[in-house]
Amino acid sequence: MSHPCPKCGLEGKRVPEETVRALASRQVEAEALYGLCLNPSCDVVYYTPEGACLFKSDVKVKVWFKEPGDPDCPVCYCSSLTRRQIRSAVSHGARTIEEVRQLTGTLRTGACRTENPTGACCHRALEQEIASISAAYPSP
Repeated sequence: MSHPCPKCGLEGKRVPEETVRALASRQVEAEALYGLCLNPSCDVVYYTPEGACLFKSDVKVKVWFKEPGDPDCPVCYCSSLTRRQIRSAVSHGARTIEEVRQLTGTLRTGACRTENPTGACCHRALEQEIASISAAYPSP
């Protein structure tokens, strides 16, 4: 993405218009280029090069990296897998995505493009979340 967030000035990540349209709680510009603000402390979620912004309050879901302390925030959106569920699975010995999914009973649906705010698979974010939580629990 070659355009920074109009509020915080940091470079963002390009996201499909389809993602923004699916997750916005208000009308969005047709055929616009959208960026995802990657700054956890910025209230902007999506923006256009022209400076139009969608804030956290304009999006139907919580954005996991913008809500780091919220245990009920999803990390995997297509299976509604939350930090609380991940923490519980890790506390019971899960250390991989497959183990977390098995203990929580969550399955992937593959609707990442329209359910995950990044418009992409949550695999990497889920791995990072498991690793972060695992650091607090010694291996058996």
